[in-house]
Amino acid sequence: MAGFLSNLFNKKSKQEIERQYYLKNPNGTSLTVEQQYGISLGLILSERNEAYCDSLETGLEKSEEKNFLTNSWRISNREDALDFLSARSGDYGHRQLFNALLDIYIKQDCADADDIDFDGTEFADMAEDVRPYLKNLDEIYELDDDWFSEVEDDFAIGADAWDFGRVVFVSRMCYCAGYITESEAWGYISHVTKLTRKKFDNWEDYAKSYLLGRAMWIGDDGEWDMNDGFASGALHDKDSPWNKLA
Repeated sequence: MAGFLSNLFNKKSKQEIERQYYLKNPNGTSLTVEQQYGISLGLILSERNEAYCDSLETGLEKSEEKNFLTNSWRISNREDALDFLSARSGDYGHRQLFNALLDIYIKQDCADADDIDFDGTEFADMAEDVRPYLKNLDEIYELDDDWFSEVEDDFAIGADAWDFGRVVFVSRMCYCAGYITESEAWGYISHVTKLTRKKFDNWEDYAKSYLLGRAMWIGDDGEWDMNDGFASGALHDKDSPWNKLA
């Protein structure tokens, strides 16, 4: 009976007991404040995947990292890694498209995406290709008034953090998978760190921008509450790296 109760208890409480937050790398080396800041830009993704929050290494199995890179970002070799990271940290990230769409949404002061008139905009010939991104946003806007309540103010923040957070986390995974060097990984992280400092004044705006990008990319995919929770935790948990960094 004792063994049965022990097994039942372990199964019931597995997520509660074994899930830890803001994992530290027991074998990691000390990071500079700037390096820790850079790693922390990918904190929402780190927490979602139970990765270390204080090192370039993620702590995930290499096979797991390679599968994740292939399935989520179509990265399976060095060339793929460099192409992805260069694009997302440069002029071909999602933020360029998303921010242009958000600007149109704000200027037309529309109630929903179906009312957007793309005539006379750079998207006139591809309206039906880009409208779904704004429809995705409408889903989240109706679902979550904690993050988004005023169109002009909330959308004006832009979706830049969506690219920045992914560049950081993917750089780490690509390094651990052996696709890029340690120096290259820190180079990409350093680059988006500089972009982030220019764009954002605080972690709350950064979190909102990340979630804004995610909302446009995939809408309500059944995991919004989870990502919302990780972002809220990063802002408010006393152990969150965000609360230990300016």
